[in-house]
Amino acid sequence: MDWRVPASLALGAAALLGSAALEGASLPFLLAAPTAALVLGGTAAASLLHSPPGLWGGALRCALNVLRSARPVPDRRRDFVRWTTLARRQGLLALERTADREAEPLLRQGLRNLADGGGFQRLHEGLEALAETEVQPLEEAAELFEAAGGYAPIMGVVGAVLGLIQALQQLEDPQAMGPGVASAFLATLYGLALANLVLLPLAGRLRLVAGQRRAVLSTYIDGLMAISRREHPRRLGERLGLSP
Repeated sequence: MDWRVPASLALGAAALLGSAALEGASLPFLLAAPTAALVLGGTAAASLLHSPPGLWGGALRCALNVLRSARPVPDRRRDFVRWTTLARRQGLLALERTADREAEPLLRQGLRNLADGGGFQRLHEGLEALAETEVQPLEEAAELFEAAGGYAPIMGVVGAVLGLIQALQQLEDPQAMGPGVASAFLATLYGLALANLVLLPLAGRLRLVAGQRRAVLSTYIDGLMAISRREHPRRLGERLGLSP
């Protein structure tokens, strides 16, 4: 897992609990299990009702993947120059052997499509569809976590209302009413913390990873289309920013 994930969660928890401690709130009071159960359970229920069946399983897998340490993106520019040189000298069919050794799914499929022929437009549409298929689960997961981040504060308000109802039933006992009102607003704190320290940042990370992956795949598609056009290797290298 990326070390920034536990570090950021620990920093957020420390800031929240430290601020509460400086204000005089006790830790046992802040760790209210019934209130947490209401906010977490209500948010989970609303999120499940929000999404069609089966989406949350994929969303959770995407979330776990993006929380791992990111692998560096390899520089494939010289590969495209080498492939276009091979295609110009031996024809597109020579790329078939290269495709069998390629680990990147989009590049492997693109090289195979180049070797099989089929036309420029068909190749471009097929690669765009393949890239969209890869990025779409990340964007769907981001939308689900954004929705959950919207429900969590609302469930906190619901918990606050329930707590206030219970507190107002004790008007004849002013000493009991104060802690009851404080407990009521604790639910709002839980909802806001869950949304803004966990759910919404995770949705933002998913969108960022999706955008980065889309940019990489777009670069790959551009290189494959250059091979399809039999672009001169030197011109392609200059366009890709390679030094001569």
